[in-house]
Amino acid sequence: MIPVSFMNSLINLNDRTGAHPQLTWYGHDGRIELSGNVLNNWINKTTNLLIEEFDAESGVTIDVDLPPHWRTLTWQFATLVTGATLNLSPHTAAGRVLVTHQPTSDLAVGASSATDIVAVNLAPLARTFGSPLPPGAVDAAGAVMTYSDALGYVPDTDATARAIVSGDTAVDYLDLANWIHPDTQPSARTLALVSQSTSAVDALHCALSVWAAGGSLVMTDPATTAELATDAQRTQRIVDTERITHTIDLSA
Repeated sequence: MIPVSFMNSLINLNDRTGAHPQLTWYGHDGRIELSGNVLNNWINKTTNLLIEEFDAESGVTIDVDLPPHWRTLTWQFATLVTGATLNLSPHTAAGRVLVTHQPTSDLAVGASSATDIVAVNLAPLARTFGSPLPPGAVDAAGAVMTYSDALGYVPDTDATARAIVSGDTAVDYLDLANWIHPDTQPSARTLALVSQSTSAVDALHCALSVWAAGGSLVMTDPATTAELATDAQRTQRIVDTERITHTIDLSA
């Protein structure tokens, strides 16, 4: 299986899900549900932005400094569609682009002069970043929405290029399909519990594994996970309401 076909297969799975839930996020500030169609719209828009605005392709590194979140998954997925290298543990921002929710952090301030800063507001349905940005930084909320829902030109992916880098994890595009092996039952409605210690790469692996198995994902943020740990009745309500058939604890 060639890498681009693998990513396209996941996009096609989202298409087949259609109006049914594909990604549901329980955050401390509310519940967000994305159907397969809507999730693909976000991925396609973000992919188009990365390619058209920042020339993302094989050989280009995109630093994504975001915690596990539904918006984070769209940026991670889109980066892999472009064929660029997704760096999930940037110690220095030296890639073509730094995608971050903290555009005034030391990482962003110390970014290479050749690095573009993209500021992501993680609030539900945010339409702007909501506070002043450093000169030259791109407000992701506004920028993404200007691009088409349909996937545009995508450069060929170099199968030997690095797909994901995060700590000890280093995966080439050639091995991406094997790395994202489904670890859930086929078509499972999976609840993934995220804590403060959950890494972005573990959350990504979980999401792609669920989708590769034809399932759909319900993911909680750390605050919600902590509340559920002491509230069995609320946990059961979510399991019943969302028709959960499988649970993955990413908080361990």
